[in-house]
Amino acid sequence: MELGLYILIGLAVVLLVGSRIAWRMRTYSRQLSAFLAEHDCSLISVKIPKLWQTGPFPKVSVRFGAVHTETLGVRMTHFEHRIVTFKDKSGAQHTLWVRLLVNLLTIQDIIWEPGNKLLPDRYR
Repeated sequence: MELGLYILIGLAVVLLVGSRIAWRMRTYSRQLSAFLAEHDCSLISVKIPKLWQTGPFPKVSVRFGAVHTETLGVRMTHFEHRIVTFKDKSGAQHTLWVRLLVNLLTIQDIIWEPGNKLLPDRYR
């Protein structure tokens, strides 16, 4: 009985860590490309910054009243940061940081770097 409990806890930890690594390695280029297309822009590339690099965004932020998902007491929404290079409708190339609020299945919010006048943020 005790061994089975240890195996179950071990599997839960492996699943949690594995899902975090999988989220970290995703570029979300399909979703970002669709968002950029809505604003007459085309995606060139998406880079994943080094761990703990957040660009112009604060490293720690607190949100009150935000929608989040919990599974077995583990919060399943988190922020991911990406460096996006795209072309606007005039053909000019731009590189911006983006903060993505990601839940288990999709992107909830797309927040472009502060001071950006090219693209609006999207909140759900």
